Amino acid sequence: MNWLTDLNTEKMDLASNIESLYQFLKVANLAIALLIMLSLVWFILSYLKKSSKEQVGGKVHTSFLELLWTFFPIAIFVLIFIWGWN
Repeated sequence: MNWLTDLNTEKMDLASNIESLYQFLKVANLAIALLIMLSLVWFILSYLKKSSKEQVGGKVHTSFLELLWTFFPIAIFVLIFIWGWN
């Protein structure tokens, strides 16, 4: 008897969904890591080009940036949660 014919299609669909989620997570992690590395290099190079008089001292607060790095990871987490829940 061929064991492949005995596989349940529901289990195969579940495995396919899990594989899709895994592939998404790999691509998302790679994209976020590259984005972080590129921005890190960009900030380092732009900081090194400035003279000591041009460099910003003290606190610099940007509400938009703070909201962005708060809600973007939450949105990614919710997307992964909903995908995994289904």
